[in-house]
Amino acid sequence: MEINPIFHPSVPKYIRYPAMFIIGTVVLSANGIFLGTAVDMYNGQGEYTEHFTMAYNAVFVGMALNILLAQRFAERYTNKTHMLVGLVGMLILVV
Repeated sequence: MEINPIFHPSVPKYIRYPAMFIIGTVVLSANGIFLGTAVDMYNGQGEYTEHFTMAYNAVFVGMALNILLAQRFAERYTNKTHMLVGLVGMLILVV
C-alpha cells in the first residue's frame, strides 16, 4: 500500500501548516463536544451511568472494526478523499 501525501508538493509550507492546524482544531473540537455531552449526561440525570458507558464502549468497538475497512479503502482512495469524507461526516453528526 502506497501512502499518498495530503498536500501536493507544489503547495508551500506556509500554507500547509495553517491548513493542518485548522483541520486538527476542527477534529479535536468535534471530538471534545461529544465527550462534554457525555459528562453533562452523567451529571444531569439521576440514572445509572452504565447505559452511557456501554454506548461509548460500542463506539470504540466500531472504531476497531473500522480499521478493517480503512485498510481496504486506503488502497482505492486518496488521503484527501478520506479527510473530506471524515470532516463531512463529523459535520453531519455535529449539526
